[in-house]
Amino acid sequence: MAGTHLLSGVAAGLVLLPVAPITGDPFEQAAWVAAVGLCALAPDLDHPQSTLGRLLPPVSWLIAWISGGHRAATHSVLGVAVFTGLAQTVTVLAHLPAWVPYAVAVGCVIHVAGDCLTRNGCPLLWPASQRFGLSLFRTGSPVERIVVAPVLMLTAVWHAATVLTSNG
Repeated sequence: MAGTHLLSGVAAGLVLLPVAPITGDPFEQAAWVAAVGLCALAPDLDHPQSTLGRLLPPVSWLIAWISGGHRAATHSVLGVAVFTGLAQTVTVLAHLPAWVPYAVAVGCVIHVAGDCLTRNGCPLLWPASQRFGLSLFRTGSPVERIVVAPVLMLTAVWHAATVLTSNG
């Protein structure tokens, strides 16, 4: 679910703020957290009905075709490397902050790690077909909505409060 991926990305961005490759500027910190959150949606570009897939249909169809469908290449170590490499290229060409590829990598890793908690797992070593996962719940199940999402929300709120109180 996009909401869970977004929440996990925001929570990761907040948790990693102390070691993130950014300055202490609050605007840059907010940009980092938002970027990690949004980039946690990127691996699902391989699914045309995903949040980003509906926003970018031609891109999503192309990625789905190239990657072999949903939860294939984009949900692997190679997929994370490709997303990060593309982000590095765009960062250089568009003169974006140097931390952008790190945000992409963190967001993608958090997404794939979250999907590895589900029953379907992910093909981490794609193109090898073996899937890795803990099979703790099904995507979209009540466990995800009632347990996982609230825990991520509480984590994000707690870390946001910690950041806000430490900044002044």
